[in-house]
Amino acid sequence: MKKKIMTIMIAALVIGSVSLFAITNQEAENIALESAGVDRNSITNIFSRTDREDGVRVYDVTFFDADGKYEYSIGVDDGLVYGFDYEKNMRGISASSSSPVSRDQALSIALMEADLTEEDISRESVEYDRDDGMEIYEVEFRSGDYEYSYDIDASNGRVMAGEYEIRGRVASNRNAELISTSEAEMIVRSLIDSNADYVRIRSDYDDGIYIYEADMYAQGIDYEVELNAATGDVIKFSWEDWSGR
Repeated sequence: MKKKIMTIMIAALVIGSVSLFAITNQEAENIALESAGVDRNSITNIFSRTDREDGVRVYDVTFFDADGKYEYSIGVDDGLVYGFDYEKNMRGISASSSSPVSRDQALSIALMEADLTEEDISRESVEYDRDDGMEIYEVEFRSGDYEYSYDIDASNGRVMAGEYEIRGRVASNRNAELISTSEAEMIVRSLIDSNADYVRIRSDYDDGIYIYEADMYAQGIDYEVELNAATGDVIKFSWEDWSGR
C-alpha cells in the first residue's frame, strides 16, 4: 500500500513539474540566442532566472558577446519573446571626428547649465555615448552636497536632460512640522523660469523622511522634483527636454 501511494506521489510530482514549466531555462536561452542571431559559442556569459512580467511567467535571459549585452523575456508556458533589450558595448569608442562639440565644451555647457565653474566642482566625468541613434555626452560632477548629471547633444551642444540630487542620507523629519502642499507647489514652480502647464504634488514617507514628490510640465520639458517636506529643500531635481526629439 505504501509503495502504491509513493508511486502516485512521484507521478503527481512529475505531472506537476511538466505543467509548471512548459519549457526549460535551457530552451529559453536557446530561443533568445536564436532570436538575436547569436551563436552560443560566441557568447562570453549567459544566465537565466524565472520572473513574472505583467502577470505572465517568463524567463529573464541575459547574455553577452563581444559587441554588447542582450536581455530577453521568454514566456515559460509558450516560449514567446515578451521583451528584448540590447546595449552596445561602447568601451573603446570615441566621439565622431565630425562632432562639432568636444568633451571640454560639453563640460563647459553643463557647468553653465548648473551655474557653476570648474573651481566649484570635483570628480567630473565626461563620457561619449549613443542614445536612440543620437551622439551624446554624459557629464557628471559633484559640488557641495549635490551630484549633477547632464546629457549633452554632441552635434549641437543642446542640453537634453539634467539632474541634481543631494548626496548621502537626509536627516529624519518624522517629528518636524511639515510645509503645506501649496507651499511645496510654490517652491517647485520657482525652480523653472516659465509658467508650468501643470504641477502635480503628492506626499510620501520613506525611512523616516517625509517628502513631497512633484511632476511638472512646461514648454516641452518634463520635470520631476523631490522636496524635504519639513524644510522645503530640494532633495532631487531632474528634467528631460522632449521638444527637440
